Amino acid sequence: MLNPKVSIIIPVYNRTALLGETLLSCFRQTYDTIEVVIVDDGSEEDINGCIRIVHGEIRQGHTLKYLRQERANANVARNRGIASSDGDFIQFLDSDDILHPEKIERQVRILQQNPQKDMVYCLGVYFRNTVGDGNILWNVPGHGNDLERFLSDDSVFCTMAPLWKRSFLAKMGPWDERLVCWQDGEYSVRAILSGADYCFINKTLCFIRDHDLARSTTLNNAIERENAKTLVGISVSNLLEKKGMLTGEHAWCMALRHIRTIRDLARQDLHAPRALLQTNREAILRLIHHARPGVGKRIFAQVVAMSATNRILFPLLRYMPIRSPHRTRKTVSVSEEQTL
Repeated sequence: MLNPKVSIIIPVYNRTALLGETLLSCFRQTYDTIEVVIVDDGSEEDINGCIRIVHGEIRQGHTLKYLRQERANANVARNRGIASSDGDFIQFLDSDDILHPEKIERQVRILQQNPQKDMVYCLGVYFRNTVGDGNILWNVPGHGNDLERFLSDDSVFCTMAPLWKRSFLAKMGPWDERLVCWQDGEYSVRAILSGADYCFINKTLCFIRDHDLARSTTLNNAIERENAKTLVGISVSNLLEKKGMLTGEHAWCMALRHIRTIRDLARQDLHAPRALLQTNREAILRLIHHARPGVGKRIFAQVVAMSATNRILFPLLRYMPIRSPHRTRKTVSVSEEQTL
């Protein structure tokens, strides 16, 4: 196929101050056959008005589809966008981020030259107000096993870095609509465990906006955030076990995720629901049974698990000396050709 269609799926909740620039980065792509699918997740702001402002930038070969739904979450919107699109390739894009003008063209070319590949991803760089005013990479690829990095919360690529083949996403399944955050990590892990054959282009082709406006999730409080982290941990652990890949090292990584969730609940001085603490406790005990760590690690995990539902001991868990993971960020120079 000479020019396969690419569908860019954009879930949006409000953010009209930023959406216009995001849309312009889609319509200024050098690739000719693109449909942009905007799924309005019950916005209170005038999304249609924002679309009208940039409508004149839509050129021949590019189309725009606008859908509106009752307030749900970004994953529900993404799944609806996929179902309503017909592109051969899928590009996910958050409503505050920006694509390099050549992103789609370069990645389509790679997938056409390598038809066995299911996905190709690129580098992403943070910016504040204008592309080029920041120079911090989202992450550095190629350092260790990708699956193990994702399991350790060291996300190798961000949501918009990949360009996916629709046929692979259909095999993998939809975004998990229970999740309101950390959904991109779960999605990436599921892709890897589904056998994704992918490659990397060493170019900065997407830009992540670092801003103070509300995020697109439905997080109303910290409890909801920690509950989402718990769901992701359980979902990924179950999938690893189903695939026969819950090794001792993987199980310990997942146990640490639940330990950090309990620690974070204690640190935020939250009146955490007992059911949430109990769920994390049970997950830790199950995972260390698989992990079979050394005596010191096993006793540490058991103490945390047992303390989680103890009214007196739980507040003391905020002082746990356990380091949170971090992405392998790197300072880079953003060339003039990468600015818009």
